[in-house]
Amino acid sequence: MKGAPSISSLRSTLLNASSTNPLDARFRALFTLKGLACSSSISTSDKSSILEAIGAAFSDDSALLKHEVAYVLGQIQDEQAIAVLISVLQQQEEHAMVRHEAAEALGAIGHPKALPVLRTYLQDDEDSLSATISSSRAVLTNSEAQLFQRYRAMFALRDAVHASRKEADEKGLSREERATHEELAKKAILALADGLEDQSALFRHEICFVFGELAHPASVPSMLRVLSDTSEHEMVRHEAAEALGAVAEDVSEEGEGEDDDAEAAAAAAGNCLKSVLGELRRWAEDEEAPRVVRESCVVALDELKYNNDPTQFQRVEAEESVPTSTMPAPPSSAVPVV
Repeated sequence: MKGAPSISSLRSTLLNASSTNPLDARFRALFTLKGLACSSSISTSDKSSILEAIGAAFSDDSALLKHEVAYVLGQIQDEQAIAVLISVLQQQEEHAMVRHEAAEALGAIGHPKALPVLRTYLQDDEDSLSATISSSRAVLTNSEAQLFQRYRAMFALRDAVHASRKEADEKGLSREERATHEELAKKAILALADGLEDQSALFRHEICFVFGELAHPASVPSMLRVLSDTSEHEMVRHEAAEALGAVAEDVSEEGEGEDDDAEAAAAAAGNCLKSVLGELRRWAEDEEAPRVVRESCVVALDELKYNNDPTQFQRVEAEESVPTSTMPAPPSSAVPVV
């Protein structure tokens, strides 16, 4: 039985020293090194060697690999990586996706000495994020790209939405600044929606899953089209139904306030909620729809009913000490009225 690969051999694979290592092997080496670095049994000197090896991969010409290198350094969260990450962030000629991930990694490490450079490039973030969205969309919709590359693009777009929404929620922003961040989030959502044209049902399913995680109103038109497409794979339609439920829950909490913007947001949220609930009820009641689609709509509506009125049901985990025979009866299988 072969022993575990050494740090030296993993470094050689990651850096493609022999010029014969395919990209997937190099990715495996990268994440193996990450696992070693995060091990509680790793020595200080070995961890330093690992961080040096990973950082050396920034000299590669693959933006995708360098993006993952920055991501991994952020996951390891060791201040020894700060210097190389700052160097990457300061390279204006570097791919925007890589610089953006380097900034995210510095934030994840959370050391005060990274703050000055992060503040320096704060104004640069909007252009960088926009470029990240554009480049990721190009990979996401490229049917010739390898599947794992398209997955990486999908997650980069997901992260772009999270980043933009986080920025939009910052206090003290002007209306224009907030609108800029919100527009970037919407741009990333629409780029993700373009991936629904992919030939892989599994990939389309994953995009719907990401939409459910993000719960952004801009994804609603795409999810409604997927749910209503009877030629679509039921696995994809099921995920679209759950995503719509997540969006409906999120928008039902928006639009509070007294100014004109708040009133407009409340009206938009109300229209969005009406459309989503109508389609979920429609497919929950359609006996000709695949069972998994119907049941997904029922679950989405059921969850909405629970969240809007917590007295309706009792969570099972709250009843762990209660004998099964005394548990409340399960809710009716009929479609709940939300």
